[in-house]
Amino acid sequence: MTRNVSVILILAYLIGALRASPTDVANNDGEFIASNVQQMMVQYRQFCVNQSGSDEGFSQIISSLQPAKKCVMQYVYLPQFKIDVQTSNNRKELFDNYCPKFNESLVCFDGMIQGVAKCIGQDMDDVRIMLAKMVSNVLEVMCKNDGEIFLEVRKAEFQNCMNILQENGQQCMSTKIKKTNPITQYGWDKCRELRKYRKCVDEKVDVSCKTTAFRELIDALFRPIVKDNNCHKVTTNLG
Repeated sequence: MTRNVSVILILAYLIGALRASPTDVANNDGEFIASNVQQMMVQYRQFCVNQSGSDEGFSQIISSLQPAKKCVMQYVYLPQFKIDVQTSNNRKELFDNYCPKFNESLVCFDGMIQGVAKCIGQDMDDVRIMLAKMVSNVLEVMCKNDGEIFLEVRKAEFQNCMNILQENGQQCMSTKIKKTNPITQYGWDKCRELRKYRKCVDEKVDVSCKTTAFRELIDALFRPIVKDNNCHKVTTNLG
């Protein structure tokens, strides 16, 4: 999952900051979200240096944050979106209006996606395509069931699920998955390890994480890796 931190950060930008009400963003809830994002960024910088030999990709991610924010605002006025999400009596109409705009805003994350591709350091074109699919999948989850996830992320249980994944993700990851093989060139061995990793994550999350939305987010990140590497074929009959 370390390779997917930037996608999680995009998610944090789009919905993590919306977890609190407008007045709460400035207080403890907002500070808690900011702290989590900052911690992920520190971890990702080290991964980027280890993986590519420099922090060029990480620097591009950082420099892309503000332009991405300004770009998204051209499609969706986020302060109004926050208010509408919390006050609307017709969620279907609300998300029928907003979701096409969010889909159009995908172009705003090109800089961040390119930065991640540089961090991975190999097959940059293929990596960019895969990451773009992840972001698109996340946006699809955001719009599913008339934006149900925006109700879920404000609950303590959702944050608990995030904490479980952060605490156990590295424990589940095998040495083979951690190696620098391109994420777009998984062979039989790594597809098998990916399946074991996903099973381990599911078992950890199953203990106390019952929100469907969180599982759908994990699926949104895994599906492009599995599909683009044909791991769904390789792992069909594996134990």
